[in-house]
Amino acid sequence: MEKYYHFWSDDPLKETQLEALLRDAYRGDLSLVMLSPNHGYCVASSDLAETLEVIVPLIASDFGINLTVLISHANDLLAQMALKKAAALQQERCTYLADLLLNDLMRGNRSLVPEALKSFRNIPHDEMITAQAFVSCGLNATLASKKLYVHRNTFNYRLKKFIDLTELDIRDFHNAWFFILVSRLLLEN
Repeated sequence: MEKYYHFWSDDPLKETQLEALLRDAYRGDLSLVMLSPNHGYCVASSDLAETLEVIVPLIASDFGINLTVLISHANDLLAQMALKKAAALQQERCTYLADLLLNDLMRGNRSLVPEALKSFRNIPHDEMITAQAFVSCGLNATLASKKLYVHRNTFNYRLKKFIDLTELDIRDFHNAWFFILVSRLLLEN
């Protein structure tokens, strides 16, 4: 499963050096896009997160560069807004979008909420119920399909449709955690 690794640095980064550093530390496929000298994103599988959690503090100590990484399911406005917030709050670390949203809510800041809710407003009821059952059953599709009294194939179809519509693959723990937060915010609004 691919993830977006949005990054921000206080100092300009050299794309060739950053890419070489990432490729030395991570053996999987990755694609690096620089949006400015200070920020960009990388697309890679979810196991890059483990590598980044180790090397981001090393980059800070060895090169004196404050690098913040936000791990997200998409490259969208929400991710860009969250990256700016993460860079202002948490230097030299990796943060998942769901964790940043939760921390923001705990501080009483709801600035990310409207953007987080946008992609879920027009999802058909059956797909939302399917996704909610899936996460409430601990990401167990068999149990969730039984809970909803639907055939497993119907459940799988609806779950895939939810994932396609939202671009949020909730079969991944961090994406499911983001969906749980957003689901609760939807109930409030």
